[in-house]
Amino acid sequence: MLVCAGRAVQRRAQLRADTWNSSDEEDGVPHGAIARPRSRFDPRVVRSRNCANARKAQRAALRRRSERARDEERRRRTEEWERTLMLARASRVVARHNAEAGALRLVSTYHKMLQHGYLAIDIGRPRTLEIHDFMLSAMAGDIITPEFIGLTTFMQQWDLMSRFHSEVDFRAERLQLFPMDGAAKTYPSLAERDRDEAVYVVKSTGTTTLRISRLTVENIFPHILNDE
Repeated sequence: MLVCAGRAVQRRAQLRADTWNSSDEEDGVPHGAIARPRSRFDPRVVRSRNCANARKAQRAALRRRSERARDEERRRRTEEWERTLMLARASRVVARHNAEAGALRLVSTYHKMLQHGYLAIDIGRPRTLEIHDFMLSAMAGDIITPEFIGLTTFMQQWDLMSRFHSEVDFRAERLQLFPMDGAAKTYPSLAERDRDEAVYVVKSTGTTTLRISRLTVENIFPHILNDE
């Protein structure tokens, strides 16, 4: 027996079909219905996947940018540190060079000042005053020599040598800086100094010529006069 549905039933079935199709388009699920799974080719699925990939690419780009910034900062700090070290080394080299040049210049001036001796009794001569002022400014008051200690005695010896000889010629032909270790072997007192204290020892090689007169014999070699 063939039974045909009435028009009311057909309209209800058509209404349910229309509702099902519209729910798929609006991404909604009608009450009591089961949503159909979306295809991976569905534009909404593709759009969602593209958004996720874009966010992932953005995070990766931010991470790379941050790493580049850290690398750049590390490189900048390294270059700054190396530049600081280079400037410090250059400053030490320049300071040492200036100190060494100053030590050599000081000893050279000493030889030039005393090239023809020193007469303390001739205090009125400008040269004598110049030598006296130089020695006070350049020499330590407790200067040490193998025979005596003190600047006063040192200048007295120069005065005696100059007065008891008719001519004095004191020349330095070569000035050489001594290494600190080598100088400490020659002068043990230097080894007791602070290692951070800059000490420059200058080796002077030259010739001292003294012309002997009767005054020399009378004061330095008086026994020779006994043979006259």
